[in-house]
Amino acid sequence: VSMKAFTVKGVKRGFQMGPRGQNRNLDFKRGTSKTQRPVVRFDICTKCTLCWYDCPDEVFDPTTDGLYDVNYDYCTGCGRCAEVCPVEDCIVMVDELKFENQDSPYVQYKKDPEKYVKWAEEKKGKERMMPSPVTGKGNTVTKVEASKPFKKGVVK
Repeated sequence: VSMKAFTVKGVKRGFQMGPRGQNRNLDFKRGTSKTQRPVVRFDICTKCTLCWYDCPDEVFDPTTDGLYDVNYDYCTGCGRCAEVCPVEDCIVMVDELKFENQDSPYVQYKKDPEKYVKWAEEKKGKERMMPSPVTGKGNTVTKVEASKPFKKGVVK
């Protein structure tokens, strides 16, 4: 049995840490085993930065207009962003099986805000799932009414 030598790539130096020490290793995309992903309603976001600040995986990328795009390649679906978001139904965790790709939600929103909001509301549906990591009893599912409709020009 022949064994070939291999080199393990080191973490690139000079990268910036997130606000709470988070960092993203570009060679290790962890978002392949999540069961849920966050869907963001950019039109009702208040730009409070809590999702970006609290995300343990540095998933949220700042945009030029002060919003935060989700990089699904690194998202593990923990739900922390949805927990800390102060705006009702702005960030909602949705079953991963409802998605076909890892495309940037912000790019889709910028192309056609009204179409994106309609898409986001369809994905979110009428139930909200939140993990219960402390109790170990699985997800808590609650029924909700329809979210706020799209309001053009709300985000400044």
